[in-house]
Amino acid sequence: MIQRYIRWYEKEGDAFIGEEPFYLSTIELQFIFSREANYPLLDCYQIDNDQKDNFVRILLHRFDLDKFDYFLESHEAKGYLHELWSENEVEQLFCLAGRGGEEARSQMEPDAELIWSISATSHYEAMEKYYQHMGWGYYASEFLVDRFPYDNK
Repeated sequence: MIQRYIRWYEKEGDAFIGEEPFYLSTIELQFIFSREANYPLLDCYQIDNDQKDNFVRILLHRFDLDKFDYFLESHEAKGYLHELWSENEVEQLFCLAGRGGEEARSQMEPDAELIWSISATSHYEAMEKYYQHMGWGYYASEFLVDRFPYDNK
């Protein structure tokens, strides 16, 4: 799986300053960077003033294009399976699959059904996909640690 980051560097000297992992679908990124549907966006892409507005809603960092140059960068990260379980029409559970979600699933009724599963590299990505699946709009978290890949924690 791919984990994407916004990274920023000094305008003068190009020193690395900071990074923030995030999740947007490849389709959304293809639109932002005006790329065709078969373009995977695995390279490094500079973010200009027109593109930055597309990232403002999902980043905790506030852009300062006068001080820093911003780039979209991608790295491989391990994805973890997440499952959505249903006990009835109202009660659901969204958790890690396998051992990571055993304790949570043990609280469910024995006839609970697995209704959906996805792979994600971070808590934030999992929740964003879950919110989109449920039709709830965008997920928001004020905690930067939610955005880092599970294998970096």
